[in-house]
Amino acid sequence: MIEKSLHAGSIAAAFGSVVTAADLTLAGGAGTAIGAALSGLAIFKSGDDHHKRFAKAMAKAMDDHFRTTGHTDDNRKRLIQMLDVVPLTVDHLYQGDLTAEIIANDQRRRVAETTKDREHKDRQILDAFESLVRDMLTPVEEDEAVAFERETLKRQRELLELARKGGQADRLRDEGITEKAIVRLAQRVAEDVEDVGRAWLELQNAMDIAVNVQREGAVGTNHADFVDAVLARVAELSRDGANTEALGEIEDALEREEAESQARKARLLDSGVEQAVLARDPEKAADLLVRKVDVDVSDPAAQFGALHRVQNEWYERGRDKGLNFDLDVAISLARASLTRAASADERGEAGNDLGIALRTLGERETGTDRLEEAVAAYRVALEEITRDRVPLDWARTQMNLGNALATLGQRETGTDRLEEAVDAYRAALEEWTRDRVPLDWARTQMNLGNALLTLGERETGTDRLE
Repeated sequence: MIEKSLHAGSIAAAFGSVVTAADLTLAGGAGTAIGAALSGLAIFKSGDDHHKRFAKAMAKAMDDHFRTTGHTDDNRKRLIQMLDVVPLTVDHLYQGDLTAEIIANDQRRRVAETTKDREHKDRQILDAFESLVRDMLTPVEEDEAVAFERETLKRQRELLELARKGGQADRLRDEGITEKAIVRLAQRVAEDVEDVGRAWLELQNAMDIAVNVQREGAVGTNHADFVDAVLARVAELSRDGANTEALGEIEDALEREEAESQARKARLLDSGVEQAVLARDPEKAADLLVRKVDVDVSDPAAQFGALHRVQNEWYERGRDKGLNFDLDVAISLARASLTRAASADERGEAGNDLGIALRTLGERETGTDRLEEAVAAYRVALEEITRDRVPLDWARTQMNLGNALATLGQRETGTDRLEEAVDAYRAALEEWTRDRVPLDWARTQMNLGNALLTLGERETGTDRLE
């Protein structure tokens, strides 16, 4: 069943932007069949124009096929009727791979099992039908826009295989969680995380939360029937992978709780954070966490410190457990802290937290965007964490800046970033002296040496290596 449902989450997300027969110039049910096919095949995020481009390509492939194969009018009619008997809907596209050959072969089997017309069961006409479907789908399969999605689907399949072999999928099913929900969880993680090993850590975390949601929905709370009913409804939606809808239920409940118990609001916010994790919406998770801090801590002067502690919890979990999502939440929380900071110390602390979370996530990714953002965050933090006022904190931020610049420099061909990293490390050493902070001094010397080594390997002389 896992392989059969593999594309469910991706395909369901794309449903709703279907090309209709009115967009095509085909006779009979062929236009409807192609439209249904596109609703499933265009599983990457795209608009109507993209779908229409595929529709035209498929229609042209059908015309070319009929022209080159020399089918009689009767055979053409039969083939179009067969397309109408088993249209390429979402249910028919739950395959292990998005390939024209696999889908065409499956459609041949389905039409043979479904049709009541004896002429459609003839081996020659079934061969012709399979060939037609394959030719119609080939333009979609070969389109460059599908390449990224195919890699995502491959990761998704590997994650589902791990879940099945390790018994995790059975554990979720025992809790009443449907196959559709399991697939949706895997699909969201596969779209987010390129490394399969790290993606598996993310999926395991999501599955643990999904199980917890079901248990919370089944066991009553001490927060009155209203909260119990909301949690039961959230569990019901989550059971089918409808986590965004579950978030909507929680938001509606929070509005009704506006003037009610703080404890009930806090419980609903906790449930909302779980759903945001399952929906892989880090900004929403951070928003709910900020709102929970406001509920838990009534003193505005103490709220910054409380938010900093929550941000640090998510950062440390993301760092230590390999969870990119938690780092994304930590980044959003640090940005929220920056907007609430009321002093230079708070602004500097939040900026440094933001840089650290961005750098940690950037080191796991292949691009440089997060690292660039980390460098910018550290530079802004240094405007608040000045050497005259807090020299040791200033040195720490210089060290962090150097680390981000050094990682950027290793990924780039030039030497500018590495030069900047060397400058940052040397600046840090002006305050992080051996006498004052020997371990910090030693660590900075080590990082400085690594940056100089990388520079020296790119140059012809020996000065840097010396």
